[in-house]
Formats: sequence, structure tokens, C-alpha cells
Amino acid sequence: MILRGMSGAFTIILIFIAAFSFREYFAFNNNLKGKYFLTPLITLCVASVGLLAIGMYGISAYRALILMGIMCALVADTMLMVVEVDLLRFGILYFLVGHFFYIGAFSLDFTFAGWNAVAALLIALTAAIFFLKVRGSTGSMTIPVAVYLVVLSCMLFLAISGLNRGIEHNRVFGALGALLFAMSDVVLAVNAFVKKIPHSTVITWSMYAPAQMLLALSCFL
Repeated sequence: MILRGMSGAFTIILIFIAAFSFREYFAFNNNLKGKYFLTPLITLCVASVGLLAIGMYGISAYRALILMGIMCALVADTMLMVVEVDLLRFGILYFLVGHFFYIGAFSLDFTFAGWNAVAALLIALTAAIFFLKVRGSTGSMTIPVAVYLVVLSCMLFLAISGLNRGIEHNRVFGALGALLFAMSDVVLAVNAFVKKIPHSTVITWSMYAPAQMLLALSCFL
């Protein structure tokens, strides 16, 4: 059962890599049909990996919460990929809800170590500096952006703090996934509020898609 499940995960990851590569190519060349087809397919591959982990090892609070976060991201991805309509605020809302699920997952069995204080300080300072840089351009989105930054920072801190319980692959995947997610959000925010970045969607997804897959893979024992 385990071997069959791992084979299935490997197959899904191969599909994910292919879909992700073609999605980046289509997005770079502004091929909207290809981009619109492949964008949700990528997140569906990620969700499939999470479901496979549940099928192999059983449902747990952590796996259920991570999967719920991924499903919220699927809705947000579908909204943000549409360039004809500005659905940014709705996409942010679904990502925000997703981060609450991730926070719930990473807060399970939370422990605190001395180095976590340094991590918390660095994350808080980075978030504060970034907010001060963008707030002049956020307009009516200033408060939502501030709330999102706080929630994102909490998610990142809890994911990194999970390493207190040991440097195991699932915790490392969770921490790396959270870090890449945060980095992709920075690019998204700069492009949305500060200045347009050429091929920003390609840059954002180069971090965001691997981030989501790492979070899904953290569901495996």
C-alpha cells in the first residue's frame, strides 16, 4: 500500500512539474488560454498529493488543515489568474483564509526555543519595513494588506518554529514551503501596489507553486 502510494505521489509530482513548466512558458509568452488551463491544474496536483497522504497514513488534524489551506489557494489562484478583471481583493481574502488553516496546522504541538525569539523579531521587522514601503500605494487596501502581513508573518513563524521538534523532512518541507509562499507574496504585492514587474506572474509562480507542493509533501510521514 505504501509503495503503491509513493508511486502515485511520484506520478502526480511528474505531472505537476510538466504542468508547472508549461504554465510558466505560456505565462511568459502571454498565452492566456494555456495559462488559464494549467494554473488550476497545478494546484489540483498539489491537492491530490495532500489527499494521497491522507489515503496512505490516515486523516489527521495537520493533514486536514493543510489540505483546506490548499483548497482555499485553488480558489484564489483561479481568481488572480484572470487578467481581464481585477479580483485581487477577493484573491487576498481566500489566501488569508488559507493562511489561517496553515496557522492551525503549524500551531499543533507548538514549542518555543530561544532562537524562535530571533526569528520572530526578524520576521516582524521585515514585515513592518515592507508595509511602510508599500502603504503609500495601497489606498483602500491598506488595512487588508496590514492584516494579511500579520497573518502571513504568524504562519511563517509557526512553520519555522516547527523545526524545534526535529529536522525531519516533513517539518523542513513545511518551513521551506512557508518561506517560499511569503517570498511569492512579496513579489505579488510589489507588482500590485508599488510598480509593475515584467513577467511578474512567472516570478511569483516560480516560488508559489513549489511552496504549495512542499506544504502538501509535509503531510507525508
